[in-house]
Amino acid sequence: MCTLRQLAAALVAVGVGLAATGCAVTTHGSPVFAGHSGALAAPPVAVEALDRSLLSTAEINTVMAATGMTVHTSRQNMWDDSPGVADRNCLAVDGPAEDKIYAGRGWTAMRAQVLQEPGDAGTHYVLQSVVAFPSVADAAAFFSASSLSWRACSNRRFTYTRAGPDPVWTTAQVSNATGTLAISLVLDGVRHWTCQHALTVAKRVAIDVQACGYNQTRPAAVAIVGQIAAKLADR
Repeated sequence: MCTLRQLAAALVAVGVGLAATGCAVTTHGSPVFAGHSGALAAPPVAVEALDRSLLSTAEINTVMAATGMTVHTSRQNMWDDSPGVADRNCLAVDGPAEDKIYAGRGWTAMRAQVLQEPGDAGTHYVLQSVVAFPSVADAAAFFSASSLSWRACSNRRFTYTRAGPDPVWTTAQVSNATGTLAISLVLDGVRHWTCQHALTVAKRVAIDVQACGYNQTRPAAVAIVGQIAAKLADR
């Protein structure tokens, strides 16, 4: 499975669609149970609730104004792109569910899906993830730390180092409206491939989403985050 950053690298290399060949997940994250703030005051968030909170294929297509997006992969562990992004602050911005960003935060379970059109001609990409913490305080602490990291990587450029051409991302100003962090990223030289990364917390769950497309202007990641939060609020 190609991560968003590996997909971007493939886009740079071929200059067309989501042609991502030869990609492989290089590492697997794992939950860390130590280091949460205070005693565990409630049972862990049920993984079934995490599964049900992710948007359906139909809901993702609607948000993205697409029709052909399907689930490309589902995961229960995190990505690790830290070898390619030296600046930890920009690693936090680079994409959702990054192992090194969540490490030591005490998360107990996560679920993630990547959705895109099939084949090499895809024009939309979504990575939706939900990460459970032992307590509301733990989730809030993660959000506060993320707010600082994201601001440190706003309005600048950073490189994803890899073999071959290095993709360069340009970030916009981070926003924090109604408790949701959001930032836009544009991949240099790839026909206006634009992503929005959004993060919020709903009680004990972090909702971490990236939505990408060519000339993408709608706040799709923010919309997806909001819909997932609404599902979690009903449980």
